[in-house]
Amino acid sequence: MAVVAGVRAGLPALKAARELDSNGPSRILQDVATSPGSTYRLSFIYSAPPGTAPAENHFSGFAGSAVAEIGPLTSGAQTSWITRTLDFVGTAASSRIEFLDLSPEQAAGGLGAYVDLVAVELTNSPPGCDGVAPSNASLWPPNHKLRTITLSGATDPDGDPVAITITGVTQDEPVNGKAGGNTSPDVVAGPDAERRHRRPACRRATPRQRRAAGQ
Repeated sequence: MAVVAGVRAGLPALKAARELDSNGPSRILQDVATSPGSTYRLSFIYSAPPGTAPAENHFSGFAGSAVAEIGPLTSGAQTSWITRTLDFVGTAASSRIEFLDLSPEQAAGGLGAYVDLVAVELTNSPPGCDGVAPSNASLWPPNHKLRTITLSGATDPDGDPVAITITGVTQDEPVNGKAGGNTSPDVVAGPDAERRHRRPACRRATPRQRRAAGQ
């Protein structure tokens, strides 16, 4: 199995359906390359073998953290293929695709559901935030007034629209410290953020702060 962006990729040299539980409970698995945060779709077709008991045609399909239990399936005089998809989000550099038979164990001659045309495709990539920057890099003068700050610069590799929401702001000084103007809160967060211009009086700069200021 291989992952190809926008293209379905099947098992190499797959010339026939794979049967689960030919001689006892079994599993078929493979790890495929994924990117954290990207969305993928597992697709496959399945059928009960003709003339088999429903309990023999019972299995689970796994794709990353997503799982689907299928069956027990009623068989007929011929195979009857059904398409199934399972969406999942990559959380690591690889994700496991697995089919696990759930039918009763038999000493020999067991049967199981057919699985064929297994494919994994990339359906959505996460937006890129490396270029995100605030509309104002600094606030001046310190006049205790709120100014609206927006963020922009996010891109999406799939061309999807991107919306940025500011959900929190941190600061390294008291919210309402000495000579701060008694103007708490300093920030109002939302789709944009409003940050108050203020400077505490007589604050001693640390060596780290002096280096950052070029002193």
